[in-house]
Amino acid sequence: MSFNLKNTQDVTINIVNVEGKLVHSLNMTQVSGEISQSIDVSQFPKGIYFVKISNDLISETRKIVIQ
Repeated sequence: MSFNLKNTQDVTINIVNVEGKLVHSLNMTQVSGEISQSIDVSQFPKGIYFVKISNDLISETRKIVIQ
């Protein structure tokens, strides 16, 4: 996954399953610019997950499907 930040800031990436259970969390400190982050989901059961990328100002959620 990738995202772009104009200013340096802390970012949190959370992955939750369809039941709302947190299955992975990553905190990134003082990042900026084009960010590309790989997360190994090979151990996750098949299904639908939601990736929430957030900082102090905004939050974005993306859906992923693991088959």
